[in-house]
Amino acid sequence: MWQCYVERSDVLVDEATTLIESGVCGESTGLGAVRRELQTRVSTFVERLRTTGLTLDHSRQCYQLIDKVFISHSHDQFHHQQQQS
Repeated sequence: MWQCYVERSDVLVDEATTLIESGVCGESTGLGAVRRELQTRVSTFVERLRTTGLTLDHSRQCYQLIDKVFISHSHDQFHHQQQQS
């Protein structure tokens, strides 16, 4: 869902750039400042999403390792109990 917002903001930035470059709207209208602010905020947002995604992926990997160790340990304990019986 967030991708559509990023795509929309990219379209807005492109349209603002076109308007500024064609001379329809000059820097005095404030469009340039709004365009730069939008670019900055979207870049920050996307970077935070990537960082969060990496954190989630690392957490998932950690839990998978913990799960493997727990299952292996439980399996070993079960076989040890079976041998003692």
